[in-house]
Amino acid sequence: MSAANLCADMKGRRVLVTGGARGLGAAFASALIQTGARVVITDILDDAGRALAQQLGPDAHYLSMDMAKPEAVRQGVDQAAQWLGGMDGLVNNAAITNSGGKDMQDIAIDTWDQVMAVNVRGPWWLRMPTSQPAPPGGWSTSPRTRPCGVRPA
Repeated sequence: MSAANLCADMKGRRVLVTGGARGLGAAFASALIQTGARVVITDILDDAGRALAQQLGPDAHYLSMDMAKPEAVRQGVDQAAQWLGGMDGLVNNAAITNSGGKDMQDIAIDTWDQVMAVNVRGPWWLRMPTSQPAPPGGWSTSPRTRPCGVRPA
């Protein structure tokens, strides 16, 4: 994924990327850095997340954040905003994908509960008020209406 395909110039924007330690999340974080953003990467894959943040340089930072735990999400958002000096955008990438393509009877209830906690409740908690104010104009959740889902300052 090239930075040009991801979004317009993000110089100085402050973005939280959940599930950013590998795969698509890592590609988002890398592309954002290439376009001038400052990025906090969160994940539960701590070694990979720390290594990626170090590889991306001084405008990237890693925080461990378990999307299944509401208090961890709240603390993670607050810590990310503190490191960034506020937040302008969110790439909500964290997800559990090990249940995809399976029939209902092939998914254990514990797996179902974990998928719902991370993929549904976690993003809901991200949108809950924290001690950090929204950027001017509020949060945008549609990347079709703004570059990378970030409202202009």
